[in-house]
Amino acid sequence: MIETPSFSTSRLVFRSPEPADFEQPNGFLWNLYNDESVQHGLTANSVRPQTKEQVEKWFKQLSETAALDCIFCVKDGGDGEKKATKDLEPAGWLTIDKINNLHRKATFGLAISPKHQVSSTLPPRFHV
Repeated sequence: MIETPSFSTSRLVFRSPEPADFEQPNGFLWNLYNDESVQHGLTANSVRPQTKEQVEKWFKQLSETAALDCIFCVKDGGDGEKKATKDLEPAGWLTIDKINNLHRKATFGLAISPKHQVSSTLPPRFHV
């Protein structure tokens, strides 16, 4: 299988979302979109569990309208081992989405997995 194209900084690797990211119950974006704290920031709707159809509709909308849509992963989980992009654990998602196809108007979305949010319970090496 061909590895998803990616680009990186010194600490993060950015890659495009893949269909597996939306599959239940273990897909990264499936779990992110169904997290209550993340949903509060992503939608103006009431917070509720999402169906497979709703997540698929979201993915379709993103793939058709987003100017930028990517998942970011932490390069080093603390063990110092180099991993292939497909083996890195996703830490969050970001998007730049056009507003009504107007020139130079967009929204910016950023969602960080609860596991990677800054917390006094996480060791510093896991902070993004």
